[in-house]
Amino acid sequence: MADPIFPTVLTGHWKYLGHEQLSVAGRTWEADKFELKVATVPPYIVCTSTEGLLLSFSLESKNKACSDERMGLVRFQQWEKF
Repeated sequence: MADPIFPTVLTGHWKYLGHEQLSVAGRTWEADKFELKVATVPPYIVCTSTEGLLLSFSLESKNKACSDERMGLVRFQQWEKF
């Protein structure tokens, strides 16, 4: 109560851009690519596996691709339920 948190909540637009193969975490994944546009920040490209695992997140480049400066999955360990 003495130090409240005041989050800023922004709405955005989520657009499906297509399907592609993406190499991260030492393997090639079938990935779904999305564009995320939120007010006051540049657009992002988000890639997920077909199972919904976040593979990469980056600023959008001019050709709607992930930039070289991106956050990406570094390590993945498969287990039976996944």
